[in-house]
Amino acid sequence: MRIYMVRHGESEGNAKRLIYGWQDYELTEKGEEDARRCAAQLATAGFERCYTSELRRAWHTAKICTEGRGVPVVRLQALNEQFMGEYEGKPFAEFLQERGEEAERMLEDWSQAVLPGGESFGGVYRRVASAAEEIRAFGRDVLVAAHNGSLSALCAHLLGLGEEGAMCFNFEHGRVSLLECPERGRPWIEYLNR
Repeated sequence: MRIYMVRHGESEGNAKRLIYGWQDYELTEKGEEDARRCAAQLATAGFERCYTSELRRAWHTAKICTEGRGVPVVRLQALNEQFMGEYEGKPFAEFLQERGEEAERMLEDWSQAVLPGGESFGGVYRRVASAAEEIRAFGRDVLVAAHNGSLSALCAHLLGLGEEGAMCFNFEHGRVSLLECPERGRPWIEYLNR
């Protein structure tokens, strides 16, 4: 089984340099171009289903990547990005100014960050792990269009690296990655951020 992974294209939240997880921003024009580039890369990939988060930036990326293929697109809340609580939609600069040294530590290891009213990365990992098992149970090649946090958790879970292992990954906007999951034996990453 092959799991193709795409981080959504640039969104309005990225372009405005905001902190957001569940804030539901659309793709920018550049974001749509990012998604079309991914679609072109995936043109010969034989995935039979696409999983995406409930958020528009990921869903729109998924729709562009599956256009004309007749592939069902399944939206799973479990694939949403980490919820950022009181900082949802606030400028990144404001976060750095208000949180100072704490912000610097959080950026070094986001798995330890829990913003006021927000979700822990452990919570993200647990919900993505349940989605990972659903995806793997499908048993045929799939595309997952989601977010850096949820894709990192997905990889870490399937590779058996645990929650801490998710911090080893960084999925770039509008890039394709591939995880090979054989029926027997351990999964491996074929490529990252192409």
